[in-house]
Amino acid sequence: MIALAAGMLAAFVAATPALAQAATIATTGNPGTVTATTAQLNGVVQAAGASSAWLFQLSLNPAFSWDAESTASVYIPRGAVEVVERMVTGLAPSSTYFYRAVIETERQGPPTFTYGPTQTFTTSATSSAYWPAESVATQLAVKRGKTTVPLTCQGDRGAGCTGRLTVAAITHKAVCASTPFSALAYGKDSQLKLRVSKSCLKLLRHNKPLRVKLSAVFTSGQPSWTDTAWLTG
Repeated sequence: MIALAAGMLAAFVAATPALAQAATIATTGNPGTVTATTAQLNGVVQAAGASSAWLFQLSLNPAFSWDAESTASVYIPRGAVEVVERMVTGLAPSSTYFYRAVIETERQGPPTFTYGPTQTFTTSATSSAYWPAESVATQLAVKRGKTTVPLTCQGDRGAGCTGRLTVAAITHKAVCASTPFSALAYGKDSQLKLRVSKSCLKLLRHNKPLRVKLSAVFTSGQPSWTDTAWLTG
């Protein structure tokens, strides 16, 4: 991030020979990390004259009209050149957004606005994982200390599912198995193999079957998912 900021600032100075005159300039940078619901907005700003602040405008249309939103404004010291960034959240998946850096300058009367060029980004598709409804009554059979859990990835535009699956005994508060999964194909049934812990194998010998909770926690912003099943030995 430090190298990126230095590069943006160097490019801004090289492209702005009138920098010594301390003009008010807003430059919209390329976006940073973009997910299904978040995006990092970047830019470089310089303010001259009266009290000024920078912000980003964000919209689903290039005219920034009916749905335009603005980030919180931040004060700019007079004459300062600053590399700025803002992480925005709550975005719609699979959507193209338009954004620009803005400088708001307070003067006598209404404030004036200096707009940077418009940039765009597209949020990624969202996805989720689920087990079929009948899995509530499913018996996950343990053979040679292992069990297999069916997992189906569902999402938009074929996005894969990535995260971690955990199987925990409900009444005994013991983790029976846990495994990461990645890039499970959209719409495809997968069989995740898990090694059952020694503590749960011991419980199975005394309490058959064992009621367990299945939980999936995703690493790419999707909502978590839970279900229950019976673990049998």
